[in-house]
Amino acid sequence: MHTIGWGRSSFFENISQEKSICGKVVSLWKKSHTVTTEELSPDEPEEHKTAENLQRLFRSLTEASLSPEEKELLGQRILAETEEKPVRRLGWRRIAAVMALLALPVGAAYFYFRGDGTRKKMEEIARLAQPAGDATQLILNSRKTVLLEKKNSDVYYGREGIRIDSLSVIREETEAFNTLVVPYGKRATLTLSDSTRIWLNSGSRLVYPARFTGDSREVFLEGEAYFSVSHDADHPFWVHTRDLKTRVLGTEFDISSYSDDQESYAVLTKGSIELAPEGSSRKVQLVPGMKAQYHQSSIQLSKIDVVEYVSWREGFLAVRKAPLREIVKKLSRYYKMELILPDEEIAQERFTGKLDLQDDPTHVFSALCSTTGLVYHLKGRRVVFEKLDR
Repeated sequence: MHTIGWGRSSFFENISQEKSICGKVVSLWKKSHTVTTEELSPDEPEEHKTAENLQRLFRSLTEASLSPEEKELLGQRILAETEEKPVRRLGWRRIAAVMALLALPVGAAYFYFRGDGTRKKMEEIARLAQPAGDATQLILNSRKTVLLEKKNSDVYYGREGIRIDSLSVIREETEAFNTLVVPYGKRATLTLSDSTRIWLNSGSRLVYPARFTGDSREVFLEGEAYFSVSHDADHPFWVHTRDLKTRVLGTEFDISSYSDDQESYAVLTKGSIELAPEGSSRKVQLVPGMKAQYHQSSIQLSKIDVVEYVSWREGFLAVRKAPLREIVKKLSRYYKMELILPDEEIAQERFTGKLDLQDDPTHVFSALCSTTGLVYHLKGRRVVFEKLDR
């Protein structure tokens, strides 16, 4: 266990000394709450307008403040806005972008952290929680990271604290967001404080409260997870992804929303769920055996064999006439290997069968090749599939 930080000590204390645009803006803010326009070009009316807007912004500042966690997130956003970007004179467009972040705790912009429920906050936490090495990470609100080395880790939130792999117990703040980051090649099972159980697939991140409070239970997912949600009619369960929001009372379903996939989907195995695109009121309701697929701002419903979508949870991959492209992408995440299909013809090859993911990867590759007329070449963690006659 170790403490994590930004890599720059006391960001908000030393920000005026930064040589970035952010530092210049804060310096001006601290000096006079005004923006000087001496360095602005008379031929740049847009820069003058931006400066005037910043002046009005400075004058509108109040004593509103952020929690330490919100300051952490805000600081990360500011660093991201200013990092490795060339500066031209005072760079007023960049200053405007940074000031939009600095102004978040005041006025109408305060909704960034609070007005949109908790989704925005969780999404930002997920964005900042990047995989580090081969271990699964449990990132606590106390800014400590616990590394889980097992291939299949288990995290349980009970009355006594957080139990990891049935061994160690960690005490954590009750009103805090935690993040579970599962790298490629690993899986994890998570039991939340309300007894909801979640299976996280390789390459996934989940942000969730250590303890649920308020009228709803909300989590944010990037990647794929299977949910078995504890029933509580008075406290609906919400799963947010970059594209979809799913409302649950108590049921079982799978959601996939990887950042490198063009499409997101939800598959229902038991009960009922209601989902809609994020930011939209257009809702669809699923019954068991249905899939909702989100693509290009629309949701398409279809009947499917749920086993093909949830079998990974049991350690195997069951597919029926699936394109090799889809199978290879799942296997590369599961085994953390680079699998290459050299042309579209091979990518469109179809496979039907059951692949044991607990088996040695070479056995899985051989099974694929035996029914598709392909061969594979293995070098380290790189695999190339080719036609047998090449």
